[in-house]
Amino acid sequence: MFRVFILSVLICIFTSSIYSETDDSIWSNRDSAEGSKKAYEYYKELFGNETNYENAWKFARSAFYYADNYLQLNDMKKKIFSEAKIASEIATNLEPEKVEGHYYLAICVGSLAEVSSIFENLSVADIIIREATKVINIDPYFDDGGGYMLRGRVYQMAPAIISVGDRQKAIKDYEKALEYGPDNRTLYRFYAELLMDFNRKKAAEIITRGLSIPPALEDVSQDHEEIKILKNLQSKL
Repeated sequence: MFRVFILSVLICIFTSSIYSETDDSIWSNRDSAEGSKKAYEYYKELFGNETNYENAWKFARSAFYYADNYLQLNDMKKKIFSEAKIASEIATNLEPEKVEGHYYLAICVGSLAEVSSIFENLSVADIIIREATKVINIDPYFDDGGGYMLRGRVYQMAPAIISVGDRQKAIKDYEKALEYGPDNRTLYRFYAELLMDFNRKKAAEIITRGLSIPPALEDVSQDHEEIKILKNLQSKL
């Protein structure tokens, strides 16, 4: 009986080792439509089989990345972003003191708002600001100042009169995010878009800095898209 017990333990350890390696392998191969879809399906299955914190936020992350980078139709984007939002909400409920769930909840709510054109909805803006602020309070360095960047994006995109839009608050958050994430190309793109209408000299500086960042080794598809957008902004100066 004791030998059977030891064998069972060894099998569990071996299986756990394989799972960990496969997990890393699938996510690291996300930079193609096929690889990203595979990661989305894999983490969705894990989340469906066992609803724990790690499975929830990792599914939210993979779903967001797949929809944001490889899906073209808004209806499909909305569907996947909605799945990611639900998963990240579950993650924040399971582990409210951990950063990943709050971060991906803010991202997914914001992504849904962008494809649905509902940034004027005050409740949506409030959710993103709330979750982004939690990210800042837990770990301001997380994802290269991602909490500040997300909150700044809300202040940038939301209307000023009927919602929380505030150019100066957006600038303040973007400048703070640059302290924590000087190599975050998406941050430079957001900031440049904000500046284009009223300070083209500063916009040109931000675009140049964003384009000078070395090519990303991860999230390559997203990085290529950010470079493309920055170059397009640069051509309009």
